[in-house]
Amino acid sequence: MLGVAGTGLFSMSSGVFMDEMIREFGWSRTEFSSAMTAYVIVGLIGLPILGRAIDRFGSRAVALAGLLPTVAGMSLLGLTNGNVWQWRFFILIQALGILIISVPVWITAVIARFRASRGLAIAVALAGTGLGSATWPILAAFYVEHFGWRLAFPALALSWAVLTVPLTLLFFHDSGRRTVSAISAITTPKPPIGPVLLSRTFLCLAASGGLFIGASYGLLMHFVPILRWSGHDLATSAMIAGVTGVCTILGRILTGFLLDLLPTRWLGMCVFLLPIGTSLLLLQAGSVLPAALAAAILLGLSTGAETDILTYIAARRFDQAVFGSIYSVIQSVFAGMSVGGSIVAGALFDVNNSYAPVLTAVIPLALLGAVFLALVPPAGDPPLKRGADDDAVSGKPALSPK
Repeated sequence: MLGVAGTGLFSMSSGVFMDEMIREFGWSRTEFSSAMTAYVIVGLIGLPILGRAIDRFGSRAVALAGLLPTVAGMSLLGLTNGNVWQWRFFILIQALGILIISVPVWITAVIARFRASRGLAIAVALAGTGLGSATWPILAAFYVEHFGWRLAFPALALSWAVLTVPLTLLFFHDSGRRTVSAISAITTPKPPIGPVLLSRTFLCLAASGGLFIGASYGLLMHFVPILRWSGHDLATSAMIAGVTGVCTILGRILTGFLLDLLPTRWLGMCVFLLPIGTSLLLLQAGSVLPAALAAAILLGLSTGAETDILTYIAARRFDQAVFGSIYSVIQSVFAGMSVGGSIVAGALFDVNNSYAPVLTAVIPLALLGAVFLALVPPAGDPPLKRGADDDAVSGKPALSPK
């Protein structure tokens, strides 16, 4: 959970830094957000490679290799001097550090260890996203107000590292059962992933998750600026954003519990529609504190649940021997869409001098995400044609419904 929280060190707190840096350097929101394309480039190229590294060397080795680069990359952002290209270069370096400790590193280990109540186990680990979105904006605002935005970057990174590094060294392991030697695990041939990437389940998961994340994370990364645009001050905006993080944790845990009890797709479709309520509340009454809090709650619950649902489906469908690779490809799509959503949101604001078009665009994107999730074939369905069924691709019979 702490490892997953670290993946959002900058993305979850960027709204706090945005206004400060724009004010000092005279940048537009598009210029600030455009640096996030580094996450897209690094994700598209690096995540599939990372997945292969996880499958070959194990999650523990990869996680330990990424701890120091993550802290160093985050701290480097405080040296920005106003040159936009320098800012983009620093974000690129920071993105490389985040890549090595990205979500597949931690989730692959959870999938390997847990069988009973796997949905709940995934939810607890992925609650790190909520922990980050609840903690990083508040900590960032505190550090900015007391030390300035430059020192806030390394302070935020060290706040994460002081807990995560010792716990990773002492307690983070790939599997609870050592039935295969390390050499054998490395040299055993892995099943091909090409057919899986062309399967209906993979394509529907990537499309539904990509659309939803593009909308919700664009909203989430600009949430503090949206609240300030609505009339709230920085401290109040950070507090409301913290509520989003708390609800992200609650949403993840509740969804993880329900995943072991209810039909996955129907639960997911309901979750995917929640950001629509956030947009409508902010459009109609964003300046009213109770309405802003309600919008934050809905956004947090949806952000906390969508990855649980998509990960749970992937864990049931795809061969564990190549799960790290497949899940990393899915995450690269999600990373690209999340950054793309943030950039588009910034560009829409710069053109219109208003976040209203951003909030309006969230509605159709969330609806489309729910539609694609509905098109994911049930695990027990017979294949439409030979080679197209996801469980057939993995070389195993389809899982029967619970």
